[in-house]
Amino acid sequence: GAGCTRDFRQLADSVESILLAQTIGEDSARAALGQAVEAAQSLTADLALQFGALSMAEGDPVSALAAFQEVKALRPHDRAVRPLIAEAKLACGQTHAALVELESLPAAVDTPRAHLAAARVHRALGNTEQAITSATAAVWAACADRSASSAEALLFTADLFLEWGQHEMAAQALHELLAISPADYRDYVLLPTQKLVSGIRGAPVIHFGTGTGALLELMKEAGGDVLGVDWRVALDDAWARLGNVAVMGNLDPAVLFSDAKTIRAQVRRVQHRGQGRLEIR
Repeated sequence: GAGCTRDFRQLADSVESILLAQTIGEDSARAALGQAVEAAQSLTADLALQFGALSMAEGDPVSALAAFQEVKALRPHDRAVRPLIAEAKLACGQTHAALVELESLPAAVDTPRAHLAAARVHRALGNTEQAITSATAAVWAACADRSASSAEALLFTADLFLEWGQHEMAAQALHELLAISPADYRDYVLLPTQKLVSGIRGAPVIHFGTGTGALLELMKEAGGDVLGVDWRVALDDAWARLGNVAVMGNLDPAVLFSDAKTIRAQVRRVQHRGQGRLEIR
């Protein structure tokens, strides 16, 4: 990764400085050696972090735990590694030890990974209320953090909320994942959304998203009685892609802050593109 490349360069530069200082007899060799040690430690931590993540992905939590603990020893003030250690301990069957690891985190640590780890641990312990609280916190933290760990947190919490019958929060988690590519939507979001839609009984389902013009066909495949089409895609274009489906939306909500003349003009534009098939409510 980029971190390893950076540390390799720093280590190489430090070693070069040491050799040069020793060659010309300068006293700076000791300082250069200290810099080399720091660069080597940073590189070791980066490599251990990547090894731990790979080990978890391959189902080897024991090796992952050892790697993450090495990172913690090298970077004692790095709060980001604590949730990883907790998840590895949980995977090793050390549930209470995982909880203790999370409880050692300062309250100010508000990351999707930390809340996700807490949700997993509380779920394993049977603490449903605490697990729901942590899962909810993971969703809100992920809204402000578009990293890969955030996507993982959203997918896992969506499954948790479906398991608990919390359909509104499951929908919120999946909605945050709509800002992804069609390929990622099919790989990671389609199936959970289909599960969510099929689990709703006794009411029409509106499948709504904003900024999802590239995902309309996949959203139709995911299910729902009505499909939301925002103002970024013209209605006639949407129907050409989707076929005969019920749609809603299409008026930019920001228009409602304009004057009456502008609002009427924009509504007429939507009606025109709707080709006489619209019902305004």
